[in-house]
This record gives sequence, C-alpha cells and structure tokens, in this order.
Amino acid sequence: MVEHWSRPDADHIHVETLIEDPKFYTKPFTYSRAWVAGAPGQLLSEYACSENNVDREHLGFGPGPIRPDGTRGYLDPAPLPPLEKTSNSSGKH
Repeated sequence: MVEHWSRPDADHIHVETLIEDPKFYTKPFTYSRAWVAGAPGQLLSEYACSENNVDREHLGFGPGPIRPDGTRGYLDPAPLPPLEKTSNSSGKH
C-alpha cells in the first residue's frame, strides 16, 4: 500500500492510496479522497466505525469464505490456489 497525501490548496487535504496485494486482488487499484480542512483553532472530533466495535465477533478475521467452525477466513491462508482460467474465446468479459 502506498499513500500520497497532499494539500491542493489551503482549504483541502487530499489522499490517494494505491493497493497492490496479488494474494487478495486480481489487479492493483487506487482510492482517492479529499477533505475540507478545518478553520484555524477548530477542534477535531474523533471518528470511528462503531459497527466494528459492536459486531466484532461476527466480522471475524479478514477476508475469505465462512469456515466449517463459522469463523471467516481461509483454512490454509498461504499460498492461495491459482486463479482459474476462463474459456471465453471472444476476449470479452
């Protein structure tokens, strides 16, 4: 993961994030977001995703299928099996 933070102007903060993880994603992707900067002296409020705090046990460990014991994740997390090739001869997806 690579994050690039910038200030395009005095009123904004911008981040662009590149995610590259061939174990979990078929190709790299980027995420971009901008925020309006607060006024000088303005206090920041804490932000947290409260769903994770409330339902932490249900979410379980990371991505993957539901295991026989009801938790989430791969039975053998490394290495993952190779991707199946499709027999689409037209080249269209």
